[in-house]
Amino acid sequence: MSISWKDTGTKSFLDLRGWIIRRPKSCVNEQTIASTKKDIDEDPHISVRELSDTNGLSYGTVHTNITEYLRMKKVCARWIPHFLTVDQKRERVRCATELLNMFEPHGPKRFSDIVTGDETWLPFFIIPPKRLNRMWVEGQGDRPAMLRPGFQSR
Repeated sequence: MSISWKDTGTKSFLDLRGWIIRRPKSCVNEQTIASTKKDIDEDPHISVRELSDTNGLSYGTVHTNITEYLRMKKVCARWIPHFLTVDQKRERVRCATELLNMFEPHGPKRFSDIVTGDETWLPFFIIPPKRLNRMWVEGQGDRPAMLRPGFQSR
């Protein structure tokens, strides 16, 4: 940062309110871009505001570094209920086909005879808001998949 004198016209030279602290005109250079990239690599969920506070740069400069020079964008992770192996998927299809074959002769009303168990909702965890799952990805990168842990929290 540099200290410079701002001409105030009628104010005298000794008036200290005329002295202002300014940032250099160009804060976009290889050093600031590399610093921003390093911080994003360490924490892809970091916000532009946090980056500007840690690097001592303005919000606009950091945003320009990320979007124009690093060609990154911030996206939300896709929530999926669970990751299934191929064997688990096959077993689900087999069970569903078996149930359909078992109740097909009696019509769709027989499905109401299936006992599924208690429908009590158990709050084992709190799902974080979607905005906390946002992360920086490069260019046209795919949205990362995020496993939704445990049971549903309704």
